[in-house]
Amino acid sequence: MDSMDDDMFVLSDEELPISTPKCNPIEEHLTRASSDVRTRIERATNDIKEVQDMTRRILESLYKQARYGEDVTSDSDSDLYTINGQLVVKKKKYEVSKLPHEFLVINSNWKYVFTDKWVIGVELTNSSNKKINNPQVYVSLKEDDDNLRGMSTFWKLENEIFSYQTNEICPSGQVVATVVLDLPKFDKRPFYDIYGTIVYEVEEREYQIPVPVIRLKIDDTIDNGYQVKFLNHVDPTRMKDVHVISPMILALRSTSIEKNVDIQMKEDPERKKQLVKFLKKYPFQEIHTNVHFVQTTGCLMHCLIEILPVSPVEKGEKLRISSRSSHQMNIIIGLLREYFPDMLTEENVSPMNAAMVLMEELKLYLEDTSTANRQLARIATDLVIP
Repeated sequence: MDSMDDDMFVLSDEELPISTPKCNPIEEHLTRASSDVRTRIERATNDIKEVQDMTRRILESLYKQARYGEDVTSDSDSDLYTINGQLVVKKKKYEVSKLPHEFLVINSNWKYVFTDKWVIGVELTNSSNKKINNPQVYVSLKEDDDNLRGMSTFWKLENEIFSYQTNEICPSGQVVATVVLDLPKFDKRPFYDIYGTIVYEVEEREYQIPVPVIRLKIDDTIDNGYQVKFLNHVDPTRMKDVHVISPMILALRSTSIEKNVDIQMKEDPERKKQLVKFLKKYPFQEIHTNVHFVQTTGCLMHCLIEILPVSPVEKGEKLRISSRSSHQMNIIIGLLREYFPDMLTEENVSPMNAAMVLMEELKLYLEDTSTANRQLARIATDLVIP
């Protein structure tokens, strides 16, 4: 009887409670949070990559627009993007431009320190079959120094050594651009970096090319390698090497005033002998064929006399005199007159040309153009009107 009563209270297998594993709510919460964080990190990483790709494409597009004057990589006339970078408008161009062609190529650059000036030279080649017009060089210091003052000139070389100013570059032609700057004060840092851009026109369209950064250190100002010295600074056997002295001559001429003189050597061959006597009497030394320079100290120091070759324009040999100042020019002209009383001097600028340059500057003021354009016009006026 008792055993039957005990069986009545025994639970069957179906009625037994189901055993469940132990659950840690904190652990479950951390697992879910970790998974959410990983998902968000992956999403953010993908978003960052998309932004970086879009930024790279935009920078490349802006760089090409600034350098070549148009967006040559885009095949649309108008690209509009949402804040997320999604393209919403895209109008197909009729013609897709090919990769841009660099009309102007930089071959090399150099620098010289001449008295209180810093002269930078950039050797260029027109790699196209089109003429390049109105090249200009714009330079600036990284520190945006308002006291930066400079003047740029483009030179065309003829007969390997003689150079003439030019404002155009013929197809496959080579020129040298020079920029003359006042020496930095070096009161805040021991070096200065120059950043430059060359702007030019081809078929009435503007293009530009960046100039490699050029650094001037305070030690360079006393380094003989950057001084305009034609004597005793290179091996005598290399004194005729055009690649050595041509940049120095350009650096010298870029910081000088010039005047052409006709001593009429063609009419009287004896005048060439007189010129040789003049050059020997005064401390001129021939640094290249028909190029004479005063290296020693004195009132004629750094004067340069070139016997220009006969050209289709110039039927006779003439002298081109480069001097550091107008006073120095007057002295050397006076000394030459003692040997050639009837010599003819040529003014570099005609009154008509000077008037035209001045009118162009006044037009810019009337049209209220940019300060940079007015400054360039002012420099041009100062060059032709003393």
